[in-house]
Amino acid sequence: MKEWTFNRDDQNEYRTYATILREDGSRFGDLLELPWKGNAHDVSCIPGNQHYLLDLVWSKKHAGGRYCYRDVPGPTGEPSDERTGCEIHSANIPAQLLGCQAPGYARVPMMPINGFPPQDGVASSGDATMNFYRECGVENYLALNTPDLVALFVREHPEAATIGVQINNPPVGLPPIEVDA
Repeated sequence: MKEWTFNRDDQNEYRTYATILREDGSRFGDLLELPWKGNAHDVSCIPGNQHYLLDLVWSKKHAGGRYCYRDVPGPTGEPSDERTGCEIHSANIPAQLLGCQAPGYARVPMMPINGFPPQDGVASSGDATMNFYRECGVENYLALNTPDLVALFVREHPEAATIGVQINNPPVGLPPIEVDA
């Protein structure tokens, strides 16, 4: 199983940035997330300083195979309040995320995207997402465009069907991400 580290290192009221590290510690790129807003569904990043498993599943919203976080606690901590549908997919600005994460290759302040006001984001998210999935063993995740193809891929490639991610909040010396108690 592939293991990644996402080190959150910059956050404001609109977005969170992290550095994506491979298993060997080398830098892959950047990650864009929503800011911490009490772990609320669709408007907050997920809790940090935790290890998560992600499964390759059919995403109805994206009409394709996407890595989706498993067992993300919800704001109340109750099993019935679990956050589901937190995926890794392509997006350039926070307005394109609902609690999900988007890889990119550069942090871009005040990026203009058609239909949205300028906001901080990441560049080349489509390429970075494709390469992230490739490094996880999913050569072309865009070709997994039916539930049956996703299920077949998972059966034939169990080593790529689940990945691990350690999400770290900012280390000492950087402003902490405020977490509601």
